Amino acid sequence: MADTLHDGDIVLVAPLAYTKKLPSRGDIVLIKRDDLTQGHIVKRIMAVSDEEVEIRSGKIFINGNELQDEFFVYNEDDNLPPLTIPEGCYFVLGDNRKESNDSRHWDSPFVETDDIDGKVILKFFS
Repeated sequence: MADTLHDGDIVLVAPLAYTKKLPSRGDIVLIKRDDLTQGHIVKRIMAVSDEEVEIRSGKIFINGNELQDEFFVYNEDDNLPPLTIPEGCYFVLGDNRKESNDSRHWDSPFVETDDIDGKVILKFFS
Protein backbone atom coordinates (compact mmCIF):
# COMPACT_ATOMS: atom_id res chain seq x y z
CA MET A 1 0.00 0.00 0.00
CA ALA A 2 3.02 2.30 -0.35
CA ASP A 3 2.93 5.33 -0.54
CA THR A 4 -0.17 5.37 1.65
CA LEU A 5 1.14 2.85 4.18
CA HIS A 6 4.63 1.51 4.79
CA ASP A 7 6.07 -1.47 6.65
CA GLY A 8 6.04 -0.64 10.33
CA ASP A 9 3.17 1.87 10.16
CA ILE A 10 0.51 1.35 12.76
CA VAL A 11 -3.12 1.66 11.68
CA LEU A 12 -6.34 2.13 13.58
CA VAL A 13 -9.06 -0.15 12.22
CA ALA A 14 -12.77 0.30 12.84
CA PRO A 15 -14.10 -3.28 13.01
CA LEU A 16 -17.72 -2.12 13.20
CA ALA A 17 -17.49 0.41 10.36
CA TYR A 18 -19.63 -1.72 8.08
CA THR A 19 -22.37 -2.81 10.45
CA LYS A 20 -24.77 -0.13 9.14
CA LYS A 21 -23.32 0.64 5.73
CA LEU A 22 -21.45 -1.22 3.04
CA PRO A 23 -17.84 -0.62 2.03
CA SER A 24 -17.44 1.82 -0.84
CA ARG A 25 -14.91 2.68 -3.52
CA GLY A 26 -11.81 4.28 -2.06
CA ASP A 27 -12.14 2.69 1.39
CA ILE A 28 -8.96 1.12 2.73
CA VAL A 29 -9.90 -2.19 4.32
CA LEU A 30 -8.36 -4.91 6.45
CA ILE A 31 -8.89 -8.27 4.73
CA LYS A 32 -8.52 -11.81 6.06
CA ARG A 33 -8.42 -14.52 3.42
CA ASP A 34 -6.77 -17.79 4.36
CA ASP A 35 -6.19 -18.67 0.70
CA LEU A 36 -3.91 -15.62 0.40
CA THR A 37 -2.10 -15.31 3.72
CA GLN A 38 -2.20 -16.46 7.32
CA GLY A 39 -2.53 -12.87 8.52
CA HIS A 40 -4.34 -9.78 7.34
CA ILE A 41 -3.72 -7.68 4.26
CA VAL A 42 -4.65 -4.06 3.59
CA LYS A 43 -6.06 -2.97 0.22
CA ARG A 44 -8.19 -0.24 -1.34
CA ILE A 45 -11.66 -1.01 -2.71
CA MET A 46 -11.83 -0.10 -6.39
CA ALA A 47 -15.13 -1.69 -7.50
CA VAL A 48 -18.23 -2.84 -5.66
CA SER A 49 -21.08 -5.29 -6.28
CA ASP A 50 -22.70 -5.28 -9.72
CA GLU A 51 -20.03 -3.03 -11.25
CA GLU A 52 -17.87 -4.08 -14.17
CA VAL A 53 -14.15 -3.46 -13.71
CA GLU A 54 -11.60 -3.56 -16.50
CA ILE A 55 -7.96 -2.52 -16.79
CA ARG A 56 -6.70 -1.40 -20.19
CA SER A 57 -3.08 -0.36 -20.59
CA GLY A 58 -2.85 0.34 -16.86
CA LYS A 59 -6.00 2.48 -16.73
CA ILE A 60 -8.96 1.37 -14.62
CA PHE A 61 -12.46 1.44 -16.08
CA ILE A 62 -15.65 1.05 -14.05
CA ASN A 63 -18.74 0.32 -16.13
CA GLY A 64 -16.84 1.51 -19.20
CA ASN A 65 -15.81 4.86 -17.69
CA GLU A 66 -12.18 5.60 -16.90
CA LEU A 67 -11.66 6.01 -13.18
CA GLN A 68 -9.50 8.94 -12.18
CA ASP A 69 -7.07 7.12 -9.93
CA GLU A 70 -4.46 9.10 -7.99
CA PHE A 71 -2.43 5.90 -7.48
CA PHE A 72 -2.36 5.12 -11.18
CA VAL A 73 1.04 4.00 -12.38
CA TYR A 74 1.09 3.78 -16.15
CA ASN A 75 2.02 0.34 -17.38
CA GLU A 76 0.66 -0.46 -20.80
CA ASP A 77 1.14 -4.17 -20.07
CA ASP A 78 -1.28 -4.04 -17.12
CA ASN A 79 -4.54 -5.38 -18.55
CA LEU A 80 -7.53 -7.20 -17.11
CA PRO A 81 -10.55 -8.28 -19.14
CA PRO A 82 -13.94 -7.02 -17.96
CA LEU A 83 -15.14 -8.65 -14.74
CA THR A 84 -18.54 -8.12 -13.17
CA ILE A 85 -18.32 -7.95 -9.39
CA PRO A 86 -20.76 -10.46 -7.81
CA GLU A 87 -23.28 -9.40 -5.18
CA GLY A 88 -21.65 -8.99 -1.76
CA CYS A 89 -18.14 -8.78 -3.25
CA TYR A 90 -15.45 -6.21 -3.97
CA PHE A 91 -12.45 -5.77 -6.25
CA VAL A 92 -9.39 -4.43 -4.43
CA LEU A 93 -6.01 -3.04 -5.43
CA GLY A 94 -2.95 -1.98 -3.50
CA ASP A 95 -1.83 1.63 -3.85
CA ASN A 96 1.62 0.53 -5.02
CA ARG A 97 0.24 -0.88 -8.27
CA LYS A 98 3.60 -2.02 -9.65
CA GLU A 99 4.30 -4.29 -6.66
CA SER A 100 0.90 -5.09 -5.18
CA ASN A 101 -0.44 -8.62 -4.89
CA ASP A 102 -4.14 -7.86 -5.25
CA SER A 103 -7.36 -8.82 -7.06
CA ARG A 104 -5.60 -8.62 -10.43
CA HIS A 105 -3.41 -11.59 -9.52
CA TRP A 106 -5.59 -13.82 -7.32
CA ASP A 107 -7.25 -17.04 -8.52
CA SER A 108 -10.41 -15.80 -6.82
CA PRO A 109 -10.26 -12.03 -7.47
CA PHE A 110 -13.25 -10.98 -5.40
CA VAL A 111 -13.24 -10.10 -1.71
CA GLU A 112 -16.45 -11.06 0.06
CA THR A 113 -18.01 -8.83 2.69
CA ASP A 114 -17.26 -11.49 5.32
CA ASP A 115 -13.54 -11.29 4.42
CA ILE A 116 -13.41 -7.63 5.48
CA ASP A 117 -12.49 -7.26 9.15
CA GLY A 118 -12.70 -3.47 9.25
CA LYS A 119 -11.98 -0.09 7.74
CA VAL A 120 -8.61 1.60 8.16
CA ILE A 121 -9.45 5.03 9.57
CA LEU A 122 -6.13 6.36 10.82
CA LYS A 123 -2.45 5.64 10.50
CA PHE A 124 0.44 6.36 12.81
CA PHE A 125 3.99 6.47 11.56
CA SER A 126 6.48 4.06 13.07
